[in-house]
Amino acid sequence: MLDDSDQNLKYLGLLALGQILKHHPKYVSPLKEKIIKCLDDKDESIRRRALDLVVGMVSRKNLPDIVKKLVEHVDMSENLAFKEELLLKIVDICSQGNYQYITNFEWYLTVLVELTKLENTNHGRVLANQMLDVTIRVKTLRTFAVRQMSILIENIDKFAKSDKNGICEVIYAAGWIVGEFNEFITDKEKVLKDLFSPKVLLLPPHIQAILVQTSMKLYGSILVDYEKLGADDNSRALGELYISQITMFTDSSDLEVQERSCCALQLVKCLVKLQAKGAGVANELMDLFSEDLNPVAPKAQKKVPVPEGLDLDAWIYTPKPSKYSDDEEDGPVQFGDSSRSPLPQSSGYGGSMQGFGSESLAYPSATGKYQELSQAEIMQAREQRESQHRSNPYYLQGSLPSNKVSSKKPDISVQDIPVSSLTLDVPLKIEKPSKKGRKKGKKGKKGKKGRGVPEEEEEEEDA
Repeated sequence: MLDDSDQNLKYLGLLALGQILKHHPKYVSPLKEKIIKCLDDKDESIRRRALDLVVGMVSRKNLPDIVKKLVEHVDMSENLAFKEELLLKIVDICSQGNYQYITNFEWYLTVLVELTKLENTNHGRVLANQMLDVTIRVKTLRTFAVRQMSILIENIDKFAKSDKNGICEVIYAAGWIVGEFNEFITDKEKVLKDLFSPKVLLLPPHIQAILVQTSMKLYGSILVDYEKLGADDNSRALGELYISQITMFTDSSDLEVQERSCCALQLVKCLVKLQAKGAGVANELMDLFSEDLNPVAPKAQKKVPVPEGLDLDAWIYTPKPSKYSDDEEDGPVQFGDSSRSPLPQSSGYGGSMQGFGSESLAYPSATGKYQELSQAEIMQAREQRESQHRSNPYYLQGSLPSNKVSSKKPDISVQDIPVSSLTLDVPLKIEKPSKKGRKKGKKGKKGKKGRGVPEEEEEEEDA
């Protein structure tokens, strides 16, 4: 079915092989070449199905061959999205199971360096993380890794792009590896000069920052070699060269790059002054970078035992008690509990509200309880507020009448309301309707007559 010209049959064949692969992978491995040929198919669904099959067929024996075929398809494919998917599949195939199928890490690092030739990709950080991971874990790989990363630093102009997550991210890994394991570099001065290439300023700021740190490590390593040989003139010349080159980063718009470069500049200036006095400073400088950085597992913190006498649940700083703590001890305020509401209480629709036009207001005291204020205290608080409003230039003075608190007024009876007679030009007498109107009205009242409604009531209704 894989050789059939019908695309539907070919897709169904790949789908069936995917089901067989889950239970009997040995029956699918002989079809490896035919499945890899399906990666060149014009149909995108067939290519993706074949790619999934290839990932499931990997073993220690066929891993190099499968990766070689996938890298060739990366170079030949014209579809950028498919290229990036192939790149991710290559990394997933090699790194799955904690690199259980890789027997030669130099080969894998070479594959990663080969994939850096892919332009316009958004997975440069994936390649950089893989380079860092295998170099830190495999100690026997560091000599070869430093040699390969030095080649990338030498060709730094090809990666000088400011695209985030682009292929330029591999320079981040290359710079860190070269600086951390600088003892394996054969020509340190050449690598140091490559770090100060003018095209470096086109890289993203976080890559520039790591390159500044790497330059300090290389400067210290070269300085140690010169002091061992007794070449004082070369040491001073190296310091002057470094000072003249590092200034390209001191005017950076990024704060991290600017801070690291300024610190490196001032430190090297101090070292040059000490060298002029005949003092050896190389070993003291390298003490800053002498400690090895070992990989740490993500769950390593759980294995650290808690020291005796350390209570992780105890408060480091005891918080101060709240001024409303007395009320909180009685329990939380329930909805509808009027006895503990901080708002003024009312006695109903017809009652008066305490605090709104009454003689006393209730405010929380320092102890958290509510106390009533006297009339004098209310007037004093009002005067203070009005004085603050008058002195505040941003407060809009309104012309609304002030709601001054006054004593209760006596109730007014209905008899005390004045009554006056009204003189109207229009007569209040209503004339009787005409006969036609009465006939129409009577016609419309037939239903009422049928129910025994007297005629006098009908005339009153018509009127």
